[in-house]
Amino acid sequence: MNLLKKLFSITNESNHKVICFCFIKFKISMFKLQKVTPFSNNKITIAMQVYKMDKGGLEEVVLQIANDKNIREKYNVVILTEYSNNGYLADIARKNGIPVYSFFGSSNNIHKLVKSLNIKIVHFHYNIFGIEEYKKLNVKTVYTIHNNYIWFDKDGVAERNTHYKYVDKFVAVSSQVKEFFCQKFGISEEEVDVITNGIEYHDTDKIQPIPRQEIGLEEDDFVFINVATFNPIKYHFAQAKALSKLTSAYPKMKLVILGNIGDKEYYKQFREFIRDLKLEDKIKIINYVPKQEVYRYLKMADCFIMTSLAEGFGLAAAEAMLCEKPLILTNTGAARDFINNNDIGIIIKHAFRDVQNLLIENIIKDNKNQHYHFENVDDIIKAMETIYLNKDYWLERAKAGKDKIKSKFNVTRVRQEYFKLYEGRL
Repeated sequence: MNLLKKLFSITNESNHKVICFCFIKFKISMFKLQKVTPFSNNKITIAMQVYKMDKGGLEEVVLQIANDKNIREKYNVVILTEYSNNGYLADIARKNGIPVYSFFGSSNNIHKLVKSLNIKIVHFHYNIFGIEEYKKLNVKTVYTIHNNYIWFDKDGVAERNTHYKYVDKFVAVSSQVKEFFCQKFGISEEEVDVITNGIEYHDTDKIQPIPRQEIGLEEDDFVFINVATFNPIKYHFAQAKALSKLTSAYPKMKLVILGNIGDKEYYKQFREFIRDLKLEDKIKIINYVPKQEVYRYLKMADCFIMTSLAEGFGLAAAEAMLCEKPLILTNTGAARDFINNNDIGIIIKHAFRDVQNLLIENIIKDNKNQHYHFENVDDIIKAMETIYLNKDYWLERAKAGKDKIKSKFNVTRVRQEYFKLYEGRL
């Protein structure tokens, strides 16, 4: 950039023209579609489309589907990104033999990719660029709804709907996400299937829990655990507020929060909130835990708690189920899919009555003004107290959570359902 500034400081007009021409050529080459290698077979191709393939829960789901053995035996699979074909998960995809191409926000590049790779189905994962171009080329379209879109205002909804009208089939990752999406965007429920996400099933019996003394806990503490990135959607304030109302009666209650700092301002506000409630000795915050270590922390805890304002699926809750922990979940994401009639946990009502009009920008503003939403805190208190006072009962019931992962919320089942969906599109 400093070089460009020096170049453009030249006053000679003809030099300016040369420099501008070179700079335009540089930009074009930077966003030029890389060489596309056609598949050496006659199979049709399914394209997974995302913004990027670096790290993230959505991107991991894309890789899980794309890497399915049955899908790849029947179809060619390719991953398309809008701006960058690099990233951690892109590298893994390539190592598994799945090509990754970027179309750099160009409809012309999409056209070339469709023709060169024989793409017949495009599976959108939030990114929906170029859907009109795909329809012109008679490509079937599938769109997975990965979350509650609480960042879209009325104008955003209207703009998004100009593209959604070209989708052949919607898929929601949980029943609550389907309900939210249909109401917010005016989409008929008949147009939306539910294929819940899943995790890799494995035996957690041999995983050793993290020693409690390593994180300043006593063996006889009752430990609630939350695993969530620190950002306004996760709304840690509610669980901390509930704990503050319980510690005088139940001093052995503790809360462990595992979470990367996604929003520094939010994290700072939450730390100040804990300090003001004098909960520093009751809440243990661990900012980074390697993925393979998360299960050790879950095994150490007595109960998993999540007070999010929005979830798509709830990966951490599923991981807690695999560790046979009872759940306390707000009514968002896959809470209603995981818990049936309080069998393995308790569902808490949402903090907002009008969830459809919930906007994340308003939550951020309220947090800054210390206007917190604790409309469901009494229910959280009751749930925490219920599980605390009946620990053995709930730990016994929670064993069924592992069976649910094995039978329903596992990656194998997810792949099978998408395979059937693709078959039905063609």
